[in-house]
Amino acid sequence: MSLFVLLITATAVPGQNVEPAAGTWPTLVLSSGRQYRLTEPSSYGANSGELAWLRSFMTQADANAVAQIAYWDAGSPAYRWVQITLQEALSRNLAAPLTTRALALVSGAMYDATVAAWDSKSTFNRQRPAQADTSLVPRVLSASVPSYPSEHATVAGAAASVLGYLFPDKAAQFTSLAEEAGRSRLFAGTNYPSDVSAGLELGRLVGNAFIVAGRGDGSDA
Repeated sequence: MSLFVLLITATAVPGQNVEPAAGTWPTLVLSSGRQYRLTEPSSYGANSGELAWLRSFMTQADANAVAQIAYWDAGSPAYRWVQITLQEALSRNLAAPLTTRALALVSGAMYDATVAAWDSKSTFNRQRPAQADTSLVPRVLSASVPSYPSEHATVAGAAASVLGYLFPDKAAQFTSLAEEAGRSRLFAGTNYPSDVSAGLELGRLVGNAFIVAGRGDGSDA
């Protein structure tokens, strides 16, 4: 499969499609999906109390939280971030080459982040909350794939980092959106807090690698 097809797959497929071998896909900027492989979930606060915490947190979901779940669950984890990138480019009337560059950097970072997330998912194979406790009912359809790290959070961390580099005046807003995307998975009951924390950190590492690549292309000169 070509890198082009893999990139389109990562940004456009419906959210419930599953590619268990995604952690082995070739990467664009990272040396491989293993480059930033996470440590054990306990490094990010995983413990026996997370399930009870998650149950309690889910009860706090108000109408706004439910709307956030629906928003971030649309399409693949990358879907909304592609929209956000295009909206920013259009609102700033960016020249076509710079718009293409922005899309390439953000989409590329999300693709490598997806590969990195799946590398760690396959390594640790952590059960999702609803698998650990079958009485817990997620608010969205959730495939029975490893929980750690959250793919939504990983992709969000990568996209927000690159967008903050491209549009620094809104960096804080992008960071807030990434945190919202991760939090939506907690309200939905699909991931543990440690899954989200680890995912955001992993995504930022991947995003920073793409920022380095972006600074080397001469467009910032």
